[in-house]
Amino acid sequence: MADITASVVINEIRTEPLSQYVIDFIKSQKKESPYLDFKLKIDIGKDSNFPELAKDIFAFSNYGGGWILIGWKEEKKNQFFPIGIPDYYDIDSAVLQEKFNSYVDEPIQILYKEIVEIIEGFQRRFGFICGNSFGPIRLFPFTSAGTLSRPSLSFI
Repeated sequence: MADITASVVINEIRTEPLSQYVIDFIKSQKKESPYLDFKLKIDIGKDSNFPELAKDIFAFSNYGGGWILIGWKEEKKNQFFPIGIPDYYDIDSAVLQEKFNSYVDEPIQILYKEIVEIIEGFQRRFGFICGNSFGPIRLFPFTSAGTLSRPSLSFI
């Protein structure tokens, strides 16, 4: 098994940043937060607005880590629902990492994973990007009222 260069602790369970446990946790969130951003899709092509995506990942890195979920649509203000990404949509994780590295002096680790789930009887694909600064920084999820809840998630 490969060395784990980063890990996440959620509810006192330590795991890899894109493990099924973590993905289930972040999928259960319906609102953006300091460690979570939802996107319908992203474009990492040559003429794309990649600096906006890089800005999000760098903000996560400064915060201690975070995720971008791809395939979620904003139905109401800051309320996101899973609709999936098209079959033709493809992200090359090596190209994604290379593009982020071109913006920084000291690279941060960018992880990318896709999953397939059945939603409303249809197979849907979703993408997950995780950016981590490797610091043991505790993140504080927000409650539905927008206030800080007790610490339950940290990057190590």
